[in-house]
Amino acid sequence: MKNRQAMWTGALLLLAAGCTNHRGIGKHHEESAEREEAAEREGAEAGEESEEMEMSGEAAPASAPAISLAEAIRLARARAEGFTAVAAGMEGEEADGYRVALLSHGRVKEIVVDATNGKLGEVKERAVHAGREEFAAKLEALMPAAKIDLQHAVEIALARAAGGSALGAQIDLEDGKLTYHVTVLASGKGMEFTIDPATGALQVEEGAREEEHEEAGEEAGEDEMHEATGEVMFQEEYEHALGITARASFDDIPAGGLPEGWKIEGTAQKGPLATWKVVADDAAPSKGNVLALTSTNHDSGSTFNLCWTDKIRFKDGAIEVSIKPVSGKDDQGGGLIWRAKDKDDYYICRANPLESNFRVYYVKDGSRHQLASAKAEIKAGAWHKIRVEQKGDHIACSLDGKRLLEATDSTFPDEGGVGLWTKSDAVSSFDELQVSGAKGGKDEDGDEDDEKDEKR
Repeated sequence: MKNRQAMWTGALLLLAAGCTNHRGIGKHHEESAEREEAAEREGAEAGEESEEMEMSGEAAPASAPAISLAEAIRLARARAEGFTAVAAGMEGEEADGYRVALLSHGRVKEIVVDATNGKLGEVKERAVHAGREEFAAKLEALMPAAKIDLQHAVEIALARAAGGSALGAQIDLEDGKLTYHVTVLASGKGMEFTIDPATGALQVEEGAREEEHEEAGEEAGEDEMHEATGEVMFQEEYEHALGITARASFDDIPAGGLPEGWKIEGTAQKGPLATWKVVADDAAPSKGNVLALTSTNHDSGSTFNLCWTDKIRFKDGAIEVSIKPVSGKDDQGGGLIWRAKDKDDYYICRANPLESNFRVYYVKDGSRHQLASAKAEIKAGAWHKIRVEQKGDHIACSLDGKRLLEATDSTFPDEGGVGLWTKSDAVSSFDELQVSGAKGGKDEDGDEDDEKDEKR
């Protein structure tokens, strides 16, 4: 375990130093592995891992823990509400835990997460280390504009390094801009990745790009071309690897219109349909257009207002959207629908500022049935993020990065459409819809649009 421990120490050092740069951890690992092999040849004590390295002639990969680094970050964020994850790494003699550092208003919260079962352990809160206050302040000023958080940065890197294990991740400043650095161990070698927080664009660095080009048999001229084109070349590949088949900020939709293939309907509709359209909102997460219900056009308290599509087919995976409750006397807020068969049959997760709660339901034959509920502080006029994850009959729902709801239900076992929902007179705006694990639906000619990445 010696070469592993060298890497865990590196990850802990970046946390102790208030998020100092951890790039080069992969190289440190390889050097440690070389020293271990040399010690083995000299008759030093060798464990099971060293024997495997001797047989293979290369560094043995670390076995993947039961809880991933990305999941550890998610669990820590749920515990540290209002804090943003800025660094995380493995720790412990047997690599049996993670330490996650989160930042808020000049305070750092460090949380230990058990890598075997995900249980939260030690929690420490302190001020930013002396001399790092200005750096921390710059991070906090820039982080709200990031569309990719540290958890997703780790997922993006792992999608590129198939079969790898993430060992450390952190947010940093380069030329005054935010960037994520993620260290992954794959096939016994350290791989360094840089991810753009604004776009999710991925760059392969030390230990990865050279090996990749060798396997592909690329010529030197092609290598130079890849260096010149930079990170964007990997954008579609990592989206495909993560299963992201629909992503929409609505910025490319003209104001007043709707995304192609979307329709406006109502459950238990009384009176005219609501008005849904794309409108400009410079304060939105995307800093551009949003899809909004601008007028309900009716006074029915029982109507569910829908804007949805069956061209994106979803069964298992994750859906998330940003929502801003705008107004409503009887109702406010809204949420997501998924596995929708039609306007009367679907799952729905919604947030309501008037009731200060967050709930998940199923709607069958136009009748709504509650599956789970939690109290939540939801501010009208502010942006919030709803995320739904489903696998089989298990549903988990998060609000602003905190998992609040879990339910088991098999009412709709098959794939279905996805969309947006409000109730009664609730006027709300939606932005940055993202669906992972979806498939294309039917084109106008009835052909399946499977295997395509749909961006709307």
